[in-house]
Amino acid sequence: MVQKLSNKIEYLSTEKKFRTLSFDLEAEEFRRLFKEYQEKTAHDLIEIVSHSKNKNSRLVAVYLLGRNKSGDSAIKKTLRNLLSYEASAVKKEAIWSLARIGDTNILTNLLSLLPRCESEVERSISVRLIGRVGDKRTILPLLKVYVEFNELSSMSAGLALNEIINKIGIEPLAIELLNKDKTVRKAVIWLLSARAQFTTQGERRKIVKYLKEALISEKKPSLRLLLAYNLSQLNVPEGSKELLHLSLTNQIDKKRQQFFWNEIIRYYIYSQKQSSLELVNKLIKKINSNDFNLENSERIFHSTLKTLEKIITSFDSIFDL
Repeated sequence: MVQKLSNKIEYLSTEKKFRTLSFDLEAEEFRRLFKEYQEKTAHDLIEIVSHSKNKNSRLVAVYLLGRNKSGDSAIKKTLRNLLSYEASAVKKEAIWSLARIGDTNILTNLLSLLPRCESEVERSISVRLIGRVGDKRTILPLLKVYVEFNELSSMSAGLALNEIINKIGIEPLAIELLNKDKTVRKAVIWLLSARAQFTTQGERRKIVKYLKEALISEKKPSLRLLLAYNLSQLNVPEGSKELLHLSLTNQIDKKRQQFFWNEIIRYYIYSQKQSSLELVNKLIKKINSNDFNLENSERIFHSTLKTLEKIITSFDSIFDL
């Protein structure tokens, strides 16, 4: 194939090579248009979107309108008009731009766009923007992206879910612990457990409550193990006890048993350490209190040391595991 590109005659051995070169030229045009248009006013960009015959010009103008933070009704109206009659690429960019400026009415269009995304990057963009304007209706579609696609889309879905939860609360995600699809339940366990590590104490308590309830009702052994492990990681006794039960009853694959035994031991040491620290803190409070004096000091120290001795001695019981 012979083609004239950039005023040069090129021999293109395959159609793929031709498409690659065409794509490079288009990318160069986008860079040029972006540089030219980024200083234009919203009114100028609306004029380009409404009257330009060049698709790439309209695409760049639509994208730049989506970066406008004013919430101008004229911008929204212009972008919404594109959804009825424009080419698919421009229509897609208009949907994204409406989401970027926070138009929650575009959510239905965003969700319908998800199955039609042509690349991982497009899917990731759609997912992140769903996080910006999404509500409880978007929890399940995002979970499906999280479990069905590879790293970029999955990571974007996780971030979007967290963004939505920040707005509407943890409950709509926790409800999916009852989903019939075990892969969805598995995803929810990981997402809730990860969030519990960094959230407020109030939300952490809610998450632990939901995970403990799921542990009671879950029938799948693999998910019971996952719930037990994550609860143990959150230093919840019920999780470590369930891990111990699963280990002692040989319900864990032998190749993985050592890993979970290590977690059981870690939790045991953690709980013993916490008991010791609580005792020391109580002693410090008593020493600093007004009723601490030489008359009762000996009794307080003797009692505290005996309790501490019991805690330290009980460390030996780890070998009974």
